[in-house]
Amino acid sequence: GWGESAGAVPTLYGFRAVQDTIGKRYWLILAYSTADKLISPESLRRMNWTVFGGAMLVAVMFSYLLRRTVIRSLQQFSLGLTHVTAGDFSQELSTNVDRELSDLVAAYNIMLRKLQENRLAIEAHQETLEAKVEAATSELLATEKALQQAEKMATIGQLSAGVAQDRKST
Repeated sequence: GWGESAGAVPTLYGFRAVQDTIGKRYWLILAYSTADKLISPESLRRMNWTVFGGAMLVAVMFSYLLRRTVIRSLQQFSLGLTHVTAGDFSQELSTNVDRELSDLVAAYNIMLRKLQENRLAIEAHQETLEAKVEAATSELLATEKALQQAEKMATIGQLSAGVAQDRKST
């Protein structure tokens, strides 16, 4: 049994599934009084409703607590992920959550910091590369200008040599 009783309070002995003639299944609470007499159907019906009501109350309280803790934290986590996908790495989550989600939130915040560090490193590297490209471009332009000047000088030299040869021949 599930407990002792005094007086007319019934002692519960267990649950049992029963089927009626059309195959519908019911759960029946088997209970006996202290005098080992079967409890009246009305008392049994009241007891069934009491157990059912208590179970429903526990279910409602559990769903409320679940919503208040886990689901709210998951909604906050989802909002944080929305910010990250938009490129905003500044939205760290509050670590004041239930222990079930604290490891997840801590990992999220670590990931967020690493993403911020990587973004800064990429931006710094990009600036360095842009500076190197600018320097290389300036050097190429200077070399091209020097080559053009050398070509002009070579052309002037060839022209001068041609003029000098013409004078010599005359």
